[in-house]
Amino acid sequence: LAQDVVNLYKKVQDERFTVAFVGEFSRGKSTIINRLLNDDILPVGNLPTTALLTRITHGTVPALTTVKPGGQKSKLPLKPTSWDTLTANNFNGTDPEGHVIVDVNDKWLGTYGIDLLDTPGAGDLDDKRARVIERCIVSTDAAVITISATAPLSLTEQAFIRHKILSKGIPFVALAISKLDEVKLEERDQVIDYLYKKLAALKISIPVVVADDSIEMPSDKYKGIVGTQVLRMLVLGWLMNEKRQQLTQDWLINNVKNVLNIAKVSLL
Repeated sequence: LAQDVVNLYKKVQDERFTVAFVGEFSRGKSTIINRLLNDDILPVGNLPTTALLTRITHGTVPALTTVKPGGQKSKLPLKPTSWDTLTANNFNGTDPEGHVIVDVNDKWLGTYGIDLLDTPGAGDLDDKRARVIERCIVSTDAAVITISATAPLSLTEQAFIRHKILSKGIPFVALAISKLDEVKLEERDQVIDYLYKKLAALKISIPVVVADDSIEMPSDKYKGIVGTQVLRMLVLGWLMNEKRQQLTQDWLINNVKNVLNIAKVSLL
């Protein structure tokens, strides 16, 4: 709880607009971030997968900085081999601890003051990773929930969206579809049809985007939601929303109330 208070305090002081990419394991969060940056910054693949909370921010000199729980920092060159000890060991081992800051000289991030957060995969019942995700959600301005077109909106994903994202009152939320290229061309419109119907049935109203410039669609039906530029414009729309200050203030107040209520119940 004390750490949650610290994170909230830092968020109040933070002038950058933070967008967290969240979702279950192997849903393509890191891949989508790489596409937004037009560079293979983050490691991708089924394994290894992200183990540490990774903040991508603007910096004139590309670098990778690891920050241990005690605050000790180590700077590494931003190259593929630097990630070797920073990915999840899902079998018979322990994950590294702390978080990672990645500096990239990206014009979009620098011009608009945007940070991107790549979070550990949810859904494996690992308490430590679950807590990292929860703390990340407490200190973000927006969340992009990544789901796979090959297994869209599973029961665990539905629960994650409801209880870990929407219930927190994050001001801005969107759904990003990955791996649509693994679906047959003629079936891609049907997958998106299914997603919209499922969201409607769940009474969830959030934007949907396919952040992939290389994807081909069978018709023009969903042309307007396909492409990394669609996601960039969506984020900029959030950033410039005239109600953003009030929405963020309400969200911060609710988070403080939640922390105090939990503390009160615990003490009683």
